[in-house]
Amino acid sequence: MHPVFRILGVLVGMWLIFAVIRSCCRVALVNVPSPDSLTGFLSRLTYRLMLPLLRRRTAYPERQRILAWFGPLFLLSSIGCYFAVTMAGFGLIYQAIRAETTFFRSLVSSGSALSTLGFSTPATGRGEAVAIVEGAVGLGIVVFLITFVPGYQSAIQRREEISARLYAHTGGEPSCEALLGGADKPEPAFWNAWEDFLRELGDIHAESPILVFTPSIRAGQSWVVSVFAVLDAANFTGTMMEGGIKRSSGICLREGILSLRRMAAALRMEQSAAQPASLSPGDFDALCSRLEAGGLSIQSGREAARLAFEANRAQYEPILRFLAETLFVPLSPSLTRLTRSPNPPEAENAISEARTPARRGRTAPR
Repeated sequence: MHPVFRILGVLVGMWLIFAVIRSCCRVALVNVPSPDSLTGFLSRLTYRLMLPLLRRRTAYPERQRILAWFGPLFLLSSIGCYFAVTMAGFGLIYQAIRAETTFFRSLVSSGSALSTLGFSTPATGRGEAVAIVEGAVGLGIVVFLITFVPGYQSAIQRREEISARLYAHTGGEPSCEALLGGADKPEPAFWNAWEDFLRELGDIHAESPILVFTPSIRAGQSWVVSVFAVLDAANFTGTMMEGGIKRSSGICLREGILSLRRMAAALRMEQSAAQPASLSPGDFDALCSRLEAGGLSIQSGREAARLAFEANRAQYEPILRFLAETLFVPLSPSLTRLTRSPNPPEAENAISEARTPARRGRTAPR
């Protein structure tokens, strides 16, 4: 082999190995959202392979069961891809330093060292030295899987616990009216707790966008619906009520919007994919009237408050609608129109599902 090709083989092999190590660090270690081309390709491929199955189902619980496999399939494909790319990279190095006679034998020795099986060891001292390094890289990939999965599961459990609690306190149908019109009105402690949760939600989902595509373990529930209801309630409280609770809800709303923006940036969401706000003046007035009839004290100046409410909602509704559409989450009319419908939740979900057009180009995580 010509010396130029040998040098090129070493450089290409080192670049492949570096790409794998960098990807592992970005997915599991780096605390700053950073796009990764390798895992981005795998996540898009995994999502697109699942799309035909998702479109074939009409009930959201059935789609939840399908999306529940997104995380495991992504992780397994990532490990397989890491193994294959690393084996090819070291195989090029073995061939370039003449540790093996053929490229096939170089791949066999590379796989032996990477899997730490040791059934095929290069005959030269240089090859053995490289095999030791490769064995350490192989152990690192295994450690990556072991350390990433517990944190992944913990983040999901934390998110689902808080979301399920909201579903329980709103009768299984989170919405602005259900939160503000219930017997237990949100206090400053409620907004403070959700402020912390929304901040945490934005951090972990921006750092690991595959968490966005992991559905709730409870059939028919979704964290997207919970966040939508809380932000609507915080928005309404901040524009129509006075006192300390207005400040607490305003901070909660601001943190929620910032968190959603971080998710949208991590998912590379295009503004053209966002749907316009769906609220009408009659929806807002109807909510005010029904909450007043339920005993909630609302300030005057509804028109100015409605305009402020719509301006705030325009900052988070398109992102949540985009996420709901991408994740096939049905948004009930009681959530999008702010007031409850006489139909039961199951019927509303069916109506919302029927009205939501199927998108051909959905965005997968990076």
